[in-house]
Amino acid sequence: MADKFLTSRTAPTAGNAASRSLVAASAGNSVFLWKVVIQTTTATTDNVIFQDGSGGTTLLNVQLPVNTTLVLPFDEIPLAVTTVGNGLFFQTASTTIVTAYYTTCP
Repeated sequence: MADKFLTSRTAPTAGNAASRSLVAASAGNSVFLWKVVIQTTTATTDNVIFQDGSGGTTLLNVQLPVNTTLVLPFDEIPLAVTTVGNGLFFQTASTTIVTAYYTTCP
């Protein structure tokens, strides 16, 4: 049986055009994104870009169809990992709500 660990969950966070903080930076730690729920009600497709720090390197780019909810499920390999000391941010072109399940560790 695989080892178990508990993740933390962010509050649903709305993003719109600007880079938004999803998980705050933690000194000496990286943020590991394990699962994410993304919801959009826009009339056009939208990209959600997960970033290493504010405006930083793109870690994951997810394209959403019109008016949809997408769940990227837990896997043994994290969806994204920030560099040590950086927070996890995301950016979208339209109003999109993101909920992340994550851990932090060195």
